[in-house]
Amino acid sequence: MALIRYLAGVESMGRTASASWLNASAGLAVPSLLLVAWFIASIGDGSLPVVRRFRPAARGTLAVALWLTLIARMASQSDFVAFGDPLAFVVAPVVRGLAIEQLSQTAPAGLSACRTLKAAAFYVRSRPPALPYVFHLTSNVYLGHIGEFYYGLSYGRSSRPEDRNHLLDFGRLTGQFKRSHFPEEFARVYGVDHFDYYVDFADDPDPLKAEALDRLLAAGARVICTIRYDGRPIGRILSFNGESSIDLDYRTAAASWDRTFAHAGTLLLQPLAGTAYHFGYNWRSPE
Repeated sequence: MALIRYLAGVESMGRTASASWLNASAGLAVPSLLLVAWFIASIGDGSLPVVRRFRPAARGTLAVALWLTLIARMASQSDFVAFGDPLAFVVAPVVRGLAIEQLSQTAPAGLSACRTLKAAAFYVRSRPPALPYVFHLTSNVYLGHIGEFYYGLSYGRSSRPEDRNHLLDFGRLTGQFKRSHFPEEFARVYGVDHFDYYVDFADDPDPLKAEALDRLLAAGARVICTIRYDGRPIGRILSFNGESSIDLDYRTAAASWDRTFAHAGTLLLQPLAGTAYHFGYNWRSPE
């Protein structure tokens, strides 16, 4: 069922669905492989009712054939990822194997951005509202998926029944939209005047960020928190709520997040938090 929902999410974004043990991630691939292992083992030992009438030798042969087929398929995919020619897909310098950005369509977030995110999550979760809207001033989907864990907010939306995502960004790399969109464009379709918090990652090179910041400041947003690491500014939080600006040290914020929110009862604020990678995004569209 999880695999079917994963494929449906990919197809809903207009992409060709191709789920495999490599692209389904640890959260989905490992349970799926365990289920396949149970199925094949059940064939071999005869505990599956449909094969009980077969002789043990036949069941064993069938189980071995299925194992070898699975192993061969996995080995073929692994060989391509490790040693394939990326020029078959994109124009790039010749290298051995596929680079991470070719597999994910975006580069992973840097350490500075990850630190900014965790500190911002502590700040946001320590203040009202209880279920805030957070907008990342970036297009990097990695930060969205990581943010689900730290904010406890969903980066993916359910439409039936309606359960809105409370974590957004420019949307360019979600595969849903024809172009990037400014925060106010999403705010309109989400039925709010402004989002509660906007997080600026200092080292993020997104070309839309500078104009988005100018628009926010012109509309009345103010920097309410500057996040620092070893005294260097690595990120900022903006809001329209009128709070006084503070400086927040990353190490202090990270330790405080661990003490306060890293527990089963306090970790997630939305039931869909942590599912966007598997099931897609399905945001409300300003287009």
